[in-house]
Amino acid sequence: MSRDAPIPRCPMSGHAWGNIVCKQDATWLCSYKTDSIASSSHHKYVFLSANSKIKGMNDMKKYEKARRLKLKIAGIR
Repeated sequence: MSRDAPIPRCPMSGHAWGNIVCKQDATWLCSYKTDSIASSSHHKYVFLSANSKIKGMNDMKKYEKARRLKLKIAGIR
């Protein structure tokens, strides 16, 4: 989601989403706080599966860029 996107309405009554965090370099999709017995909060993170379509498309873009740059290595050196 973009930085200026409105926070969506939570479908569960009595609950609400926190805030939107826009981190382009993050590998997680969302996080949530859990309360432990030691009374300190810990964050849990949700990641994409290694074989997900979105992750696969990003990997494909990365490899295509590497293939294009391979042709220009001599000029860069």
